[in-house]
Amino acid sequence: MFCLSCKTEEISPEAVWQGKEYYPISKASEWEYEVFEIKYKTLEIDTLEYKVKEILGESYDKDGSIEYNLYRYKSIEGSAYVLDSLWAVRVFNDKIIRIENNIWKQVLSFPISGSVEWDKNAHATSNWDKTYYTHLGEDYQEYTNTVRVAHDISRNVIDQDERYSIYAPNIGLVYQYCNVTSQQPNQPKVGSFVTQKLIRYEK
Repeated sequence: MFCLSCKTEEISPEAVWQGKEYYPISKASEWEYEVFEIKYKTLEIDTLEYKVKEILGESYDKDGSIEYNLYRYKSIEGSAYVLDSLWAVRVFNDKIIRIENNIWKQVLSFPISGSVEWDKNAHATSNWDKTYYTHLGEDYQEYTNTVRVAHDISRNVIDQDERYSIYAPNIGLVYQYCNVTSQQPNQPKVGSFVTQKLIRYEK
């Protein structure tokens, strides 16, 4: 919807990109992902594996930006894809916002630089969510010159909050990791763990 390393590495001044190539926008583009999810509940644990397909649709001018419909399809246990929800992607000169179930999330900020920080929830009513870039220009599996969008790691004996997303140029999101769980002493764990891996991209 969704931090294994702290922001400690040095990033050279020349490691700066405008960044829009990390979220390519064109009508009918498709991204297909494998999703693994664990939901920790008070009385049970649900483990889910499914696929998600996102397709960019029609675009509209919106107050100095362009908004695209984002059709999201879901396939469970090899079943045919069915439309799950309609989200949106709004493109500004300095940022990309995904509107997920009417919740605005700023997923990228431009230009891309190791010194850039922003609030992912700046356009929503949620709490401050410090977001920044790390691992600029590193390779990730078969993808080259990627960037990682990370969130402040919060860890203690009770709470875990680790989240990051990896973007590849001219492709977009290729991997996402989210571990937000909590466990009180002598109590079952609650929260969720989710990974999302790109398996196909077409434009």
